[in-house]
Amino acid sequence: MPQDVPSLSESQRLRIAETMRAWAESHPSRNLPIIQLADGSELTPLDMAVAAAEPDSRRGRLLYRVFAAALIEDKIEPLETLEDILLDYWRDVESWRSERR
Repeated sequence: MPQDVPSLSESQRLRIAETMRAWAESHPSRNLPIIQLADGSELTPLDMAVAAAEPDSRRGRLLYRVFAAALIEDKIEPLETLEDILLDYWRDVESWRSERR
């Protein structure tokens, strides 16, 4: 059964899009599919960055739904804020960038 997810604000979507762009640019396997959306489509890190930059596209709406769903308390995993989630992506970016130096 579909679950209602909170709406993301414009500023939240912009922060996600900025993070996805940097993350995809730094990702060592940017052309390898790593996530499957609810419609069955598989996205590479680059696809995720494009979807985040196009929030009204089908993939954009589904990707933002994944982020919004992660903000719902589910009693399975500790609740994270969007900042916590994005910080994990930025840690990856910094790690990959330092590996290339």
